[in-house]
Amino acid sequence: MFRASKSIVAKATLLRSIRQGTFRAGEKLPPERELCRTLGVSRVLTGNALRELAEEGWLERRVGDGTYVADASHARVASPLQSVGIVFPDRHPAAQLVLDGLNEVLHATTCDLRFQSSQGNVQEEMRFVRVLLDRGTQSLLVFTSFPFDSTEGAAFYREIHACAPLVMTDCFVEGGFSTVATDNGRGSEIAADYLWKTCGGPGTFWVIRKSSRVSALEERVRGFSQRMQSLAGNGPNIVEVPQDDLPEQKQVIADALRNEVPAGVFLTSELQLPVLFEALDSVGLSRQNVAVCCYDNFHSLATLYGVAYLEQPCRAVGREAARCLQQQWQQPGEAVKHVRLVPLLVRPLAPSAAGQATAAGKMPVAANPIHAMAQSAGTPST
Repeated sequence: MFRASKSIVAKATLLRSIRQGTFRAGEKLPPERELCRTLGVSRVLTGNALRELAEEGWLERRVGDGTYVADASHARVASPLQSVGIVFPDRHPAAQLVLDGLNEVLHATTCDLRFQSSQGNVQEEMRFVRVLLDRGTQSLLVFTSFPFDSTEGAAFYREIHACAPLVMTDCFVEGGFSTVATDNGRGSEIAADYLWKTCGGPGTFWVIRKSSRVSALEERVRGFSQRMQSLAGNGPNIVEVPQDDLPEQKQVIADALRNEVPAGVFLTSELQLPVLFEALDSVGLSRQNVAVCCYDNFHSLATLYGVAYLEQPCRAVGREAARCLQQQWQQPGEAVKHVRLVPLLVRPLAPSAAGQATAAGKMPVAANPIHAMAQSAGTPST
């Protein structure tokens, strides 16, 4: 479990008291010895916290008189949000676009964006969050690897949120935290409508998902299943594949295909596309006989394979996350905010158009997905 250093907790506690009005503008703070007892830290750490808050404009230290709370409006002008720590799983294709969106609002010249890659491991994720806070990072944007209903994750981030503004994006844990994310449920409903219409109505539909319980995947499966239930009277078959073992993923899908051939398949990740088509080939089925739609962060794989995809509003997620962090910094204690951005359905190119695009050299290259990502658009909803 995370334990913030005493220096971080001391400063965060004092700042929270100032921003929430426990110590009002113009009010003199208690003597350092009394603050030491209240905060449970040494005089050195208390003095460091007071000095840093004075340098940031929250306090005014008067020689021979004591320390006073500065005017609140002056403090906010003197101490804008200057650093955001971003924690994403390793090589996540959406990371660069989210960073671009953050930069559009916060601007690199005035706010330092500090990126840490957690490699999808909760222990690394917790360690990097600690590193960022120890370095003085003022706020956090996290794409968590904790399952959405993890009690450990909720307890961990409650403690983090007590020290700094926090927004969780796309994957998150339940616990009353502000979130800015793709509306995965609505996107999956759009995918279900597309496959239903493409396949001409009733038929067998699949959802292929990895054996992970992160919130984004749960929402995608739930949204697609509920929509199919309303359209067809029965939900899709769920094909769950191992997390990282590609040969085993292919085997699981191939075995399922030997039992039934679906009319349409919904993939919760574009990275499952090559595995799906290899499995189809391995059992002698034509790719043209199965309609496919997938979630896609950068659309190069979906375009290469000629399938419909849901383009995620990654830049818009970054912009809204930046605004939410700014609001938390300027107005502590504000109500939890949930922003959902609807993905855009992109239909596959007609065969002739796809051939022309390839001949013209316009096809995105899957080997370099981040550079192939296009700006996504989304409609915020709360």
